[in-house]
Amino acid sequence: MNKVKNNDSETYKKLANLRQEIDQLDDNLWQNMQRRYKLVEEIINLKKEAKLEMDDLEREKEILLRIKKQFPELDIQFITKIYQLIFEHSKEMFLNNKNK
Repeated sequence: MNKVKNNDSETYKKLANLRQEIDQLDDNLWQNMQRRYKLVEEIINLKKEAKLEMDDLEREKEILLRIKKQFPELDIQFITKIYQLIFEHSKEMFLNNKNK
């Protein structure tokens, strides 16, 4: 990997701008994740009241298929791993809430 020369201030400015844009995207990502988990909490409460199971494998497949179709340029294996973590965390939230 090539190292950037110390005197190349234009490169450092571009790097700083790109990193700032990534930071903004990260902030948006986590704001959306926070909103997603609030919605998951609402779903948990509805399922708890209706005495429904948390697992909905068809819904999980539907989400992955939608993402695959909407963003075909993304690595679906990577996206699947991310969603598996999200689904697992949602199920943990359900189990923790079920005991309350």
